[in-house]
Amino acid sequence: MSGTVTARGMGILGWVMLAVTLASAIPLGSNRPVSWVGLSMVTFALFSIGILIELWKPSIRSAKLWPSAILVMAAIGWGFVQTIPALSAAAQAIAGQIAALLSLPAPDLIHPVWSTVDMPGTISADPIDGHHTALRMTCYVAVFWLAVQAGRDTARGRMMLMAAAAGITLMCAFALFAATTGVNPVLGEDAGLGGTLTGTFINRNSFGTYAAFGVIINLVLLTDAMAGKAVPSQSKALRNFLEQLIARGWLFGLGFAICAVALLGSQSRGGALAGVFGSAFVFALTATSKGDRGRAIPAAILVVVLAVFVFTISAAGVLDRLMATTPGDDMRSVIYMATIEGIADKPLIGHGLGAYWDMFRVYVPEAAGRFDWDRAHNTYLELIFELGLPAALALFTGILLVVVRIVASAATERRGRVVPLAAAGCALAAGVHSLFDFSLQIPAITVMFAFILGLGFSQATKPEQKSRRSSRASMPERRRADV
Repeated sequence: MSGTVTARGMGILGWVMLAVTLASAIPLGSNRPVSWVGLSMVTFALFSIGILIELWKPSIRSAKLWPSAILVMAAIGWGFVQTIPALSAAAQAIAGQIAALLSLPAPDLIHPVWSTVDMPGTISADPIDGHHTALRMTCYVAVFWLAVQAGRDTARGRMMLMAAAAGITLMCAFALFAATTGVNPVLGEDAGLGGTLTGTFINRNSFGTYAAFGVIINLVLLTDAMAGKAVPSQSKALRNFLEQLIARGWLFGLGFAICAVALLGSQSRGGALAGVFGSAFVFALTATSKGDRGRAIPAAILVVVLAVFVFTISAAGVLDRLMATTPGDDMRSVIYMATIEGIADKPLIGHGLGAYWDMFRVYVPEAAGRFDWDRAHNTYLELIFELGLPAALALFTGILLVVVRIVASAATERRGRVVPLAAAGCALAAGVHSLFDFSLQIPAITVMFAFILGLGFSQATKPEQKSRRSSRASMPERRRADV
């Protein structure tokens, strides 16, 4: 009885979190302090309730999260140490004692920028932005955990994935409507700058990642809906295909088309590349199962037809941008090298979480000085620049452990693999796009990614099924003992 109540409670929290996650995309992707602070407050309130439920009846899934949780929270914890004067001073004292024991000169962990002012310094060059960044990262972890708990039930996890697909599709449909009519009440005069689709996001690359998630999730749901039983006759196969398309697959096919058109309309080259990689990865994982391979062929043909149609009518802008470059694009490789130079100055402790914008000005090459580089356009390099190599690697490894479990489930399981497939595709898409842009630094995108990843992890670990099997196997023994 208590287990049922716990599952229902986590389910309610999960649905509320999903609604908040979808709504977070409306106010400029929650990329303004008032938006992401409100998002964080709601998330932490739901997380607190979830923790109370978890303490009442612990979940096996939570236990399996400990390796990733320790690594990720260690990285975020280091971010707090960087930004709080008392913790930075404590870290300085500990480093001095260790250096004395090793007969080495004491390192100076406090950032040099604090030597110019008469106040306690920190390891971070910008502790205020560091606090904000650490708060957002903690919020993302809470969203992920809530999704893991809500996804305990396979049917509920699938329904949540479908709801996420519907929400993203509606956002893409709004972007198409705004571009067609010229009416965008969210962005106002800033809507459609340069003839690109951005929806409620200011940056087209951010919207491109969001639309790519919609493409991949709708693709997985469409493939699953169209994967019927194999039939010997070609005429019966065609009839079965059409029946499934009309009865179940058309909605996801429409969602796929809308998201794909919006993705290409954003003219985001990185977003388009991420969508292609994520979709191809989904098909590659599907092909690993011989049983699913044959059943997914009709859906694959339909997807190819839809993709060709969408590409024909919408790809002109993306192709033009692929063939041409802008001054900012020419500078990205220069900025990457300059960021690496900054990393080399503080490889172990970093310049401070959230300090990239302020500190990178020291390293901006003269040729790139006409631009204000508030982002590295490479999330991995920026995090290493801020956190230092050890903490950044801990963060990356913690996330990678989650993704590996999801991919393993998507590649080996035949039942209940829809959510892990979608999560694996979205993970690759987000990872690829993070090489060129900063979409995962936009709160609305990151909370959506965290929620999808949490559902995928939950569906990839199914302790309930194992416990049921073990309980069934032990029932005869218990009966014998009673006799």
